[in-house]
Amino acid sequence: MGETKEADGKWLVSLNK
Repeated sequence: MGETKEADGKWLVSLNK
């Protein structure tokens, strides 16, 4: 489940950009 958390933050950063 750790991968999902990391992916969430990655796509979240993309949205922030």
